[in-house]
Amino acid sequence: MIQKLFADELARYADSYVRSAVVTIEGKDVDYPIYKTIRDGNKLKKLVYLTSETGRITGAKLVDANGRELQTKTMDVAKGKDGFVIAFVIEVKIEGA
Repeated sequence: MIQKLFADELARYADSYVRSAVVTIEGKDVDYPIYKTIRDGNKLKKLVYLTSETGRITGAKLVDANGRELQTKTMDVAKGKDGFVIAFVIEVKIEGA
């Protein structure tokens, strides 16, 4: 049986492994910090907050410290002057014999 400690530690590692997000606005990739992380058990929500930027958002991705893609989202959103939040959900599930 997998112990809760193991699942908790893997979720904590997944949380620390994500460095930032890269958001594609008007065809240009822009690096953004993680605004907030919400953890509920082994589920993580990484929130990226865009403030004054305007234009068409066509994608976003979470990246590690080496810039490698960890999770991607495709979207087509026209962002005006108001703030905009992009949420990435990561759930750690472990199954063992």
